[in-house]
Amino acid sequence: MLFADTFAMPASSSCGVRSYASSSFLASLGLDENHRTSFVGGLSESEPETSPSARARIRLSGRPMAVRTILHYPDARLRQPGKKVGSLTPELRQLIDDMAETMYAAPGVGLAATQIGEPWQIFVVDCAAEGEPSDLRVFVDPELVSTEGVVIFDEGCLSFPSAREEIERAAKVRVKAQDREGSPFELEAEGLLAVAIQHEYDHLHGILMIDRLGPLKKRLLHRKMLKRADAGAAASG
Repeated sequence: MLFADTFAMPASSSCGVRSYASSSFLASLGLDENHRTSFVGGLSESEPETSPSARARIRLSGRPMAVRTILHYPDARLRQPGKKVGSLTPELRQLIDDMAETMYAAPGVGLAATQIGEPWQIFVVDCAAEGEPSDLRVFVDPELVSTEGVVIFDEGCLSFPSAREEIERAAKVRVKAQDREGSPFELEAEGLLAVAIQHEYDHLHGILMIDRLGPLKKRLLHRKMLKRADAGAAASG
């Protein structure tokens, strides 16, 4: 998500999107207009995991959700590419629900299945700004159809706690995928949404934020994460 992939959620954000989905997001979740009020404003970096809004951003009625453990670099599982899903099963839909819950609890604006040790080509994104309705988007077996332009974006990643790096991305992307119900859609995005899509898409192919840095910054971030991992192991040991 970007800033919540895992990127840490910025206090405010903007994203441009043109959707060619065959059905609305609410319909894809099996919800109706009565559930729209369960969508609340965005999260901030300082918001604690247990805050009411972190839990209330989106609710799939009747479906229990769990907050999963997010893998941190240099965990080797982050390098494992996701497998094609093909047909969605009830178990994979539950995984998607858990991913959304985990993303909001972190908080972040995106999360890939591979970040919680599930080797599937699935990611979720919600780049709604604070105070705006949630805009959860589910991407199953995504494919980047085209990219356009260049932008430098200050990114973070839930798998790289406290790290922020400037990453070069395409300014606009066009992606096709399946939604939570297995319905195909195509989407054109720019801004934060485009960056989040590219960040999460990288995760599904075992590519991490650190791989897009120059040699010096890559070494520094690698050492920082190793030191953090060693400190965590010592504290837990």
